[in-house]
Amino acid sequence: MTGDSDVAQDSVRNWQSVRTLLELLIFSGVLYLAHETQNQVIATVALQTQMRTQIEEVRTLRSQLENVASLARNVAQIQIRMEDDERRLNNVEQGQRHP
Repeated sequence: MTGDSDVAQDSVRNWQSVRTLLELLIFSGVLYLAHETQNQVIATVALQTQMRTQIEEVRTLRSQLENVASLARNVAQIQIRMEDDERRLNNVEQGQRHP
């Protein structure tokens, strides 16, 4: 009977070893999934930060473009005034030369 008992104990030990291996494989899988999830979260946060930066850059560029349009209008108005002033100056100079 001792032989049967030894075989039974060996069988139990083998199953315990198999169970331990399965538990280790499952635990390894869970750790791997947790690591991958963490990497995805880190990548998502990095992309969100990059998007926020780009949004701010676009807002700044838009504001600068609006300033350029405003400056172009101001330059045009100044040019009109300068031309008008030149015309008046020419009229005054011509009037002084030819009374």
